[in-house]
Amino acid sequence: MDPAAPCLVGVDYFPEHWPEERWAEDVRLMREAGMRVVRIAEFTWSKTQPRYGVWDWAWLDRAVETIAGAGLKLILCTPTACPPPWMVQEYPDILPVTTQGRPMTLGQRRHYSPLHAGYREACREIAEQLALRYGSHPEVIGFQIDNELHGTIEDVGPLAQAAFHRWLKARHGTLEALDRNLGLVFWSQQYSNWSQIPVPASASHHPGLRAEWCRFVSQAWTAFCRVQADAMRPHIADRVLTTNCYLHRWGMEIDWHELMREGGLDLFAFDNYSNALHENGYYSDLARSLSTPHWILEQRCGDTRHHHIWPEPEVPLEELTEAAARAGAKVITYFRWRQGLFGHEQDHGAVLDHHGRPGRMYGRVSDAIARVAAAEPIDPPQPSTGIVFTWPDAWLSSSSPNSLHYRDLILENAYRGVFEREGSGRFVLEPGQLEGLRTVLVAGKLIHDPDWEVALIDFARGGGTLVAFPMLFAKDAFNKYRPEYLTPALREVFGIEIERRILVREGHAVTAELEGAPLLLHTRVEELVPASAEVLGRFSDGPLAGLPWITRCRTGKGSAVYAAGYPDADGMRAVLDRVAVRGD
Repeated sequence: MDPAAPCLVGVDYFPEHWPEERWAEDVRLMREAGMRVVRIAEFTWSKTQPRYGVWDWAWLDRAVETIAGAGLKLILCTPTACPPPWMVQEYPDILPVTTQGRPMTLGQRRHYSPLHAGYREACREIAEQLALRYGSHPEVIGFQIDNELHGTIEDVGPLAQAAFHRWLKARHGTLEALDRNLGLVFWSQQYSNWSQIPVPASASHHPGLRAEWCRFVSQAWTAFCRVQADAMRPHIADRVLTTNCYLHRWGMEIDWHELMREGGLDLFAFDNYSNALHENGYYSDLARSLSTPHWILEQRCGDTRHHHIWPEPEVPLEELTEAAARAGAKVITYFRWRQGLFGHEQDHGAVLDHHGRPGRMYGRVSDAIARVAAAEPIDPPQPSTGIVFTWPDAWLSSSSPNSLHYRDLILENAYRGVFEREGSGRFVLEPGQLEGLRTVLVAGKLIHDPDWEVALIDFARGGGTLVAFPMLFAKDAFNKYRPEYLTPALREVFGIEIERRILVREGHAVTAELEGAPLLLHTRVEELVPASAEVLGRFSDGPLAGLPWITRCRTGKGSAVYAAGYPDADGMRAVLDRVAVRGD
């Protein structure tokens, strides 16, 4: 898709929920609102394949032609998030086993294990059939695979356990190596047979094994996506393949960076249920770091049964839509066209209310679309501040007894501070993405990696400002602490030693000062021993009162700043004002 093309704004539509005689009226209203693209067929497996070997595409053919005939583009979805009842009856073992030890039941969605070979084959078949039928349609611009991969469902049943054992064996080779890598001697967890290893679905399990489980789950879902992508690719010419990822507040189980590299997708897309402009910016900037362009396949309009219900303030729909388009989204579809009369989401906000007549939300959506269409074309922002971000670090944090709360740390502290100060930021997902940045924030980077270490040191010595926070490279890839707090190279570049690390109870904060102004530090603080570093601020109270909390060391053409505490967004802005702008 051409990154220079204008943003197409449209809607998610469920024609199967409405009488066919209503379709033409719906499409007319979409056109009058200025919509240009419609996403359909997301949960239609039981209608498209009502029984094994029986296909009914006629209804979808008519829906596609009704929409295309009005001059609207289409995005079609594989319906694999909801296996039909006949399939579950024939293959009951496709149902995932929840962390409560019970199989899921029909009547929900994502009631399947991505590891079931028979289900993967069924998904491959229907994805291929969809591509064969519509992959050359002139008004179809892309396909969405499944819906919100993983969601909040975690399979811990026999299929998952056996696959996890195979994965561990391939990764570690022997039980002795697994024991050594993870430290399984703790609490007598040294296994003598692979089959003894449990599914560590609870955060209270061994931190090393839990982190490995997170990696396994992400790779399993990426492979599930790839099965469908490979089946569709030969039949869709230049049409886009993507999937719709859900927000991090519901989980960070899938590594989006790995999904884009290994999942067979062309561009990144997400569902935008952001509650605030800085959260909207976070996902837009993260999306731009993953692909150019990107799509938003569910843009909220109204409440979602959980958020923006009175007396909470209404979602700033117009501002969110405009901001997303400015940040480089080339497709934005509102969820959903009309409030459903039945089903689990019948109270979910929509463009039209239950009665189906244009009302206040229809007017707001129409205005938002007009504002996007009238906006002067602009290039997406080119941020000067980067934020290091990796899913494996998030998994280590969530698997540890004292979590850093990675999502909140990055979104609400680091990113929000950058957003409110500069309007946007760039997420640095791998060591080779530092070029063009002036300042880089390294918060929650737990896993020591020589490539990351070299890249960050080179960035500082090459003229950048490197700003690091507690727990920098504190662990190895298996969630074990490293006894060496900083490597010799890092001690030199930061000009400090770290003497000890101290936990801060959740809900409490340590006060520190920076240029005479107070700020609050959360989660962790560290005792620094400056060598060649300049002290920029000291702790005002707490266990380290009077000692340095933030230092700076000149190195090469740039500088390396170490902050021995995690500030909130206001504190992050203060740090950036001190070290990134003045730089004195």
